[in-house]
Amino acid sequence: MTKERVKAYEALKNALTNSPFLLTPDWKLPFKLYIAACGEGLGAALNQTQISNDRPVEGPIFFISRQIKPTEARYGAVTGALLSEEGPALSKLGLTYGGLRIW
Repeated sequence: MTKERVKAYEALKNALTNSPFLLTPDWKLPFKLYIAACGEGLGAALNQTQISNDRPVEGPIFFISRQIKPTEARYGAVTGALLSEEGPALSKLGLTYGGLRIW
């Protein structure tokens, strides 16, 4: 096996065996909500930038995803992303969106 293959294998093994760390939310700092949609599912990640070792570090606080329903499979990617934004992420997290508290 070449050195490049060993290096690639080790990188893949590391990515698969080391789960991302979750930050404890700091309610005084702003949050970032990332959403995504594809033909099979919807997902969101709630992130926050916090100071660690005197450096700003953005990290995840919460992940959520769900499989799309058969009727939603006909929607385009933009509509799917909106479903993701309006669907599991905001309702599960109890976030404020557009000045309204979402529960």
